[in-house]
Amino acid sequence: DAVQSESLVASLQVDDLARGVMYRLLKQLDRLHTHGILHLDLKPENITINERWEVCIIDFGLARPINDPTLNSRPMLGTLGFRAPEMFGSEKADVFSAGMILYGLITSAENPFFGTHPIREPLNSVYRSFLANSYLCDKKSDGVLACVRQLQQWYPEGHPYRPRLQPSSEAASLVAMMVSSEPSKRFTVKDCLKHQWFQNHSQVSDSEFRCIVKKSVSMTGDALPYWKGLLGSKTAEEIEQARKTFVEDVENKILAKSSAEAEDSKKRKER
Repeated sequence: DAVQSESLVASLQVDDLARGVMYRLLKQLDRLHTHGILHLDLKPENITINERWEVCIIDFGLARPINDPTLNSRPMLGTLGFRAPEMFGSEKADVFSAGMILYGLITSAENPFFGTHPIREPLNSVYRSFLANSYLCDKKSDGVLACVRQLQQWYPEGHPYRPRLQPSSEAASLVAMMVSSEPSKRFTVKDCLKHQWFQNHSQVSDSEFRCIVKKSVSMTGDALPYWKGLLGSKTAEEIEQARKTFVEDVENKILAKSSAEAEDSKKRKER
């Protein structure tokens, strides 16, 4: 039942899932930067989970060494909506992209911040009007939350850009600090890892993370083909089994409800 499954997904502790994914992604990004590598094309398609349930960064086609002498002379490429607005690549550019990934995680929506041209106008009106204004607010989360509310008004139910979930103020605050249009005001990876969203909550353990991912993916059956292409065979089998169990559980609940309603109807007629 698609509607029931969607409501169940929305009822999950989405912060736990997003926090588990983002913490692991930032640790991997910190590792990359420590080894002198910029990815410069972080986006959901380039994040996966391996057989050991580790969050991994893939596709290094646009990656550059941090000390590359041409880094400040060749315009940065990347994917619109995830690439940073500045012209040249840096560690802060990877943080911006990770922030856009986090936005999608905490709102359960696709990224609406696509620009019109990667160099002339890398930020569209949605981004300029809302996320960029976060720094005009006393609370850094206010601009992001205002953006979420506006997008919920602009787009109808079911539209991929319409936020399905309302993010917490802490998570929205971290997004604001990661996606500032000014690199000088943007967090570093280490700043992100010290943020209250991580520090004020116990970290999701590896076993808990595994359970959360399985539960979330198994409840959104339409995403299974995509996940199968990214996950190892054993991992995919586990999620398939979780999906089967979830579907059977939903079907049993529906049958039980129908049976109870039929029994109530029968009793009313007997009276």
